[in-house]
Amino acid sequence: MNKTVLFAIAIFMGLLTILTMIALVKESQKGEAIRQQVKKMKTREEAAPPSMPFTDYSQYKTLLGGDGEKMVFVPAGIFPMGSNSENSDFDEQPERIVFLNDYYIDQYEVTHKNYRRFSKMLKRKMPEIPVFEDDVRLLQGDEQPIVGVTWMDAVAYCKWAGKRLPTEAEWEKAARGTDGRVFPWGPAFHITLANGRGEEDGFQYTAPVGRFEKGRSFYGLYDMGGNVAEWVSDWYD
Repeated sequence: MNKTVLFAIAIFMGLLTILTMIALVKESQKGEAIRQQVKKMKTREEAAPPSMPFTDYSQYKTLLGGDGEKMVFVPAGIFPMGSNSENSDFDEQPERIVFLNDYYIDQYEVTHKNYRRFSKMLKRKMPEIPVFEDDVRLLQGDEQPIVGVTWMDAVAYCKWAGKRLPTEAEWEKAARGTDGRVFPWGPAFHITLANGRGEEDGFQYTAPVGRFEKGRSFYGLYDMGGNVAEWVSDWYD
């Protein structure tokens, strides 16, 4: 291989190295810009909770389930399910209009106290939480939401209480309402409206049910955003 070819290869490698360094610097700058943008968004969220129109939740009928807990009536009608937003997950798309018949749904997440009563009456084991690294009793207060239940556990509880699990569509309508809001309470997130990770919301781990009055959903349900996840009746496919 002659010197001319070697020299050309050396120049090419040098240029490639320089271009790679430039690309890395640009990516680093872009990443820093994104971090600053997120920081500004978080600052705005912390500074000013989103304003929400007053809702008279007493307009919705209620009844007591077999476990003695209040259920809220969701009237029949259409609602926009899913999202076309660029920030939405692929399986939330496309947004589509769905019609649902009327139904009732729990106003609160199932508490430890009620699930313990169900387990005792039916002689079922209480769920275990094997991956929690702190004192598990912090999650087991009477008014704490039950965690660690399987889908079969949830179905059994509903049957015992004379209820059923909602479908995914029913859950989403109860959480988001009919006006296309992103969060149960409105279009923007704020740390004072739901229990999330960290202690900024006032709770180290899960929060007792119904503590976020301003974070209620369209139909007046509590903890439809944050706290613990809820099972629905249909399968993910």
